[in-house]
Amino acid sequence: MNTHIITGWNNNSVHASGKDEDMNTILGYIAVPFTIEHGSAGAISRIIELARLKEMRPLFEKFNNLTCYCAGLDRPSVDELNLLAVTVTTLHKNINNYISKQESEIAQCSTALAAISKGSVTGSGFYIRQQIQQNENNRERSQNQIAVAEKDRLYVESIISLLRSLVRSERESNPEFILNTELPQTDTDNSGWYFFRRGNEAGEMVLASLERVQKALDNIIVKCTRTASNIRHKEEKNALIKAYTYYYSRDGETLRFAIDLSDYIGAVMEPVRNTIKKEYKMTYSFSTNY
Repeated sequence: MNTHIITGWNNNSVHASGKDEDMNTILGYIAVPFTIEHGSAGAISRIIELARLKEMRPLFEKFNNLTCYCAGLDRPSVDELNLLAVTVTTLHKNINNYISKQESEIAQCSTALAAISKGSVTGSGFYIRQQIQQNENNRERSQNQIAVAEKDRLYVESIISLLRSLVRSERESNPEFILNTELPQTDTDNSGWYFFRRGNEAGEMVLASLERVQKALDNIIVKCTRTASNIRHKEEKNALIKAYTYYYSRDGETLRFAIDLSDYIGAVMEPVRNTIKKEYKMTYSFSTNY
C-alpha cells in the first residue's frame, strides 16, 4: 500500500492519499480520544464528534464497501465513555451550583432592598441611596449571570443527551458495559447540529471538519454508484463506475499520487467511448441506395 503517513499532533497518523481532495479529506481526518488531561470543553467536543461519527456510520460503511478502506469505524473505549460521563456530570453540577449561588445573591439583595423600603436601615440619605443602587446593581448582575448560565446548562444537558445515546448504543453491542457515573436526568432535546456550534470552538471545529468529510463521502459514493443522466449507453456507464471505483480503492493509491481524477477518467474513458462510437457506426448501411 502506498498511502503516505505523516506523524500528526497527539501522535496520530495522517494519511495523505494523493491528488484527490475528497480522499485526502476522508483519510486525513483524525478523531482525538478524550483523556484526563483534556478539559470540559474537550469532553463536549469529543461527545459531539462521537455522536456525529455515529450518525455518519452508514456513509462510512458504503464508502468502505466500495473502496476496501476501514474509515470512520473507530468506537470509544469503555474507559473513555466513563471519563466523559464524569466530566460532563461534574460540569452540569457546577453550573447548577453557580446558578444556586446567584439566586442566593438575588435573594439577599431583595431582602436588603425590602428592609430599606421599610425604613429598617438607618443612615444618611446618601448612604441609603448608595445601598439601594448597590443592591439593585448586584441583583441585576446576578440575574444576567443566571440567564447566561441557564443557556450553558441547556447546552450541556443537550450534550448529556448525546452521551446517553452513545451509552445506549454501547450497551446494545456490549451487554457487559457498565457506566460508573449516573447521568443527570434531562428532558432536553437538541435542535440539530447547528445548535452545538454555539460557544465551543473545539466543537465547532469538529462539526465543520466532519461536514467536509460527509461532503467528500457523498461525492465519492455518488461517483462510484451513479452516472450522469446524459450517459445512456450501458457499457459506458459500467466502465465509468468501474473507473471511479478503482481510482478510489486501496489498489488505486499509487495511481492517485500520479494522476488527478479528471485526467485518469479522461484517459480510461476515451477508448471506451471511441469503441462504442465505432460499434454504433458499424450498424449503418453502406448506402441508402442498396
